[in-house]
Amino acid sequence: MTEGMATIAFPPSMKGTFFSTRAQYESILDVYDNPFQWDSIGNNGWRFHCTMFNGALVRDNSTRFPLLEGINLYARELAQIRITKNVNRFHQKMPVVWLVPEERKLDAINMVKQVAGGEPAVLAYPEFARDVQTMAMQTGVPYLAEQIAQDEMNVWNRVYQMLGIENTTLKMERQTQDEIQTHRNPSEIIRMASLAERRAACDHLNMMFPEYLQDGPISVEWNSDIESRNFNFQHDMVHQAELIPELTTASDTEVI
Repeated sequence: MTEGMATIAFPPSMKGTFFSTRAQYESILDVYDNPFQWDSIGNNGWRFHCTMFNGALVRDNSTRFPLLEGINLYARELAQIRITKNVNRFHQKMPVVWLVPEERKLDAINMVKQVAGGEPAVLAYPEFARDVQTMAMQTGVPYLAEQIAQDEMNVWNRVYQMLGIENTTLKMERQTQDEIQTHRNPSEIIRMASLAERRAACDHLNMMFPEYLQDGPISVEWNSDIESRNFNFQHDMVHQAELIPELTTASDTEVI
């Protein structure tokens, strides 16, 4: 996320024990801007030399641009939206100015506190209405809560798109299936750009070090909570009952 790359490699003294850490170039680049040598590094002083013969260099995406730059960009934009929301709310308070004689200042403060706290304001003397005057200050700024909230949601959706997560830009009117698919396409492209780089590293590890992969070739898939879905299906008797006729019909068709 911070540097756009990492490494999966094993130290020469620990063959087959792979570590996934940060990486740092230690050689000139080839024609494809890939280093011949790099180091596995850590914040605690961890460091060992790497080449294609003891590990793989993993890119975050095909652009080789660190994801953190995009996160900082949208973080600043979201912060500005929150500031705008607070300023807009401030202008909606329409403060009231109370004009009272100096000797009635405490009485006016107590009355305002009672009203603000939802309590009935009790006036202790009949001249209070004569001595106290009010003046409202109108700001003239419209309340833009709905527009600001929609803008914030759309920025969050662009964040999800940057991360390769499918989303739909917020619209007040109903969207067609083509519009939804159009919004999903950029997310899929970005997601595949990240998955392709990781899968290329897996292909290199599978080809170069099959003797160390006791559980078979390694691969990369988009993370999904399959375990919870299976649990929900196992305990959803209504869903299972709905599928039984379909499975029976499909089985009969195959037999025929």
